[in-house]
Amino acid sequence: MATLRRARVEWRQGAYQTLTMGEDWLAFARFTDRDATIVAVNRGPECVVHIPLQMLPLSVEHWHEASGHAFEKRSGGISFTLGAADLRIVMSGRRESDG
Repeated sequence: MATLRRARVEWRQGAYQTLTMGEDWLAFARFTDRDATIVAVNRGPECVVHIPLQMLPLSVEHWHEASGHAFEKRSGGISFTLGAADLRIVMSGRRESDG
């Protein structure tokens, strides 16, 4: 995570916004006027979460994890499974391999 903090300006200087939460999980964003990172943390059992992107004050077309896995926007947001006691970090922008 320290590497991501150095690489992503929104982690150092961006605003914070809670996007959504469940009984045992929380999703928040750190963002600037150009970039955003979403962090979803789960302290409970496995669950499927839907992150409503319209809550962000910027429009982002491309989302991906550090691993390179891309997410497709559907129903105004992105959805994924959070494992038990899991964490997911999803970043704006194209993956380097996409050019």
